[in-house]
Amino acid sequence: MKNFVRLAIAAAVAAGATSGAMAQALPSSGASDLWVFVTDPGASDTFAWDTGISLSSVEPSTLSTTAKATTNSDPVNIDVTSSALATFISGSADQSALQWAVEGVQYTGTPSGAKTPGAFIGVASTNAATSSITTLKQSNLGTWGQDFNGDLTYLTTVVAGGYTAGGTTYALAAASASPNVWGAGAGAVGGSTNLYGQGPSQAGTGIGASESLYLLTGSNSLINAVESYTLGASDLTLSANGTLATASPVPIPAAVWLFGSGLLGLIGVGRRRAA
Repeated sequence: MKNFVRLAIAAAVAAGATSGAMAQALPSSGASDLWVFVTDPGASDTFAWDTGISLSSVEPSTLSTTAKATTNSDPVNIDVTSSALATFISGSADQSALQWAVEGVQYTGTPSGAKTPGAFIGVASTNAATSSITTLKQSNLGTWGQDFNGDLTYLTTVVAGGYTAGGTTYALAAASASPNVWGAGAGAVGGSTNLYGQGPSQAGTGIGASESLYLLTGSNSLINAVESYTLGASDLTLSANGTLATASPVPIPAAVWLFGSGLLGLIGVGRRRAA
């Protein structure tokens, strides 16, 4: 029953997000939603999409100070679609060059005060096989939170027209070259696809490829590695039709189970007759 309630809540969140959520509160004043970024290097622009999925809906029910690089078994079910993103992808001259990342930050704005579990929460997609995200320190989280807040401020308040529900396309670099919005380079202005130089690069993941989703939070220490969770058992995939989704196991119909048990019964009868 508990799993059913969780799935129902996740479905409600996803349904609300699909209809197109408005931009949420910035990290320094609360928490962002999960954002999707798709960069087109050839066109020097990026698509930014506020999925409407809150960080609280994907975080573990309990955050501890002993959860170094642990897997959270709570199900994470994401299935949202942006038609504007599908249009952005289809309009790319080289879809094979597109790169995507997912990110969200909940941040108080005070690095030293965000060291306790839950005071800072950052969520990001990255390749599990090559990720060094589990080694990040509290100082990394502080820089990440501040710079992510700067990018969201830029796209929601500075850019002419602001953010549009369902996602908006932006130039890869602002006219002043700071901030460089969601670029793949290194450094503090490199963009959120590399966590602003604070962690592993999220750049390089193509459309249709899958990534693991990580959650990072404080560990009551400013110098030790923060607590990190791999969220759910399923990887996250962004498809060419603009759908961000976790892979869900295909349920086996009850009829198949009945057929299997019946077949085993017939085999048993046949063996007894042969004996």
